[in-house]
Amino acid sequence: MKCVTVLGSLNFDLVTKASRFPAGGETLNAQSFETHHGGKGANEALAARRLSDKNEVNVKMIGRVGKDAFGDELVSSMKEEGIDMSQVLSVKDVPTGTSSIFVEPESGENRILFYFGANGTLKTSDVSEEVLKGSDLLMVQNEVPLDVAYHGLKVAHGLGIKTVYNPSPVDPNPPLEFFKYVDYLIVNSSEAQVLSKSDAPIDDNVELAQKAIKPLAETVGSKNIIITLGKNGSIYYSPESGDSGTIPANKVDKIVDTTGAGDTFLGAFSSRIATGSQITDALKFASKAASIAVTRNGAAEGIPHLSEI
Repeated sequence: MKCVTVLGSLNFDLVTKASRFPAGGETLNAQSFETHHGGKGANEALAARRLSDKNEVNVKMIGRVGKDAFGDELVSSMKEEGIDMSQVLSVKDVPTGTSSIFVEPESGENRILFYFGANGTLKTSDVSEEVLKGSDLLMVQNEVPLDVAYHGLKVAHGLGIKTVYNPSPVDPNPPLEFFKYVDYLIVNSSEAQVLSKSDAPIDDNVELAQKAIKPLAETVGSKNIIITLGKNGSIYYSPESGDSGTIPANKVDKIVDTTGAGDTFLGAFSSRIATGSQITDALKFASKAASIAVTRNGAAEGIPHLSEI
């Protein structure tokens, strides 16, 4: 049995849909309002769980929620999905994290405001060797305190645990010494531009991303670099072997909501890497999973199951 551990956020998503995002000082009528379970960490854990065989992969979450109805509901629902929540604790006097998500239905594009809440109470001592022991892969993103995220990568690396890191929300001045602990760095085009300190936007363009990926690899020093490019797929580069390639996106008839696509991609990719898949096979699997997610409403609700791939 393999174990995928996710160090990350648990949020309640507050989703508002409108024809367009209002300008400063402007008030618009929204088309709808919904609540969903979310947080990059929780979504990634849910994707890893749904997109792997329960007889082959165990999924564990490390995080914090508030002692409130939002937190209770998040923990309960993830337990029902079969995720080990023993390292998700409730904290007093700090509410569960929230994401206010604004979606434009026609384009499917979204804008997100993230409130740390209880996620911000995680400490480096919460990510000890004892907690990570037995894991085969650790997924990390930046919706937890950055010192905790970087500490988790270092501890996992020291234990020989594979690491997948999505630096989102991106830190414009990260301590690059921690990136050497990353086996798979997964960024979108804007995150790649920030990390490489480039003035040239990539804008999900395959050719521009191919030009940017090697300088990015030299800057960060991670073992494998993956840049996701939305509807244009993804590219990867492995500096040690020199291997590189482009993985096209799966075509979809209509994009409904892109909110959970990235998290679905990460969870799907990590579940495959944990069970021994090569990077190209894992990327193809992740691309297919994400292509299903964008045709559905909601981040967590849109994540497909293994039987659908």
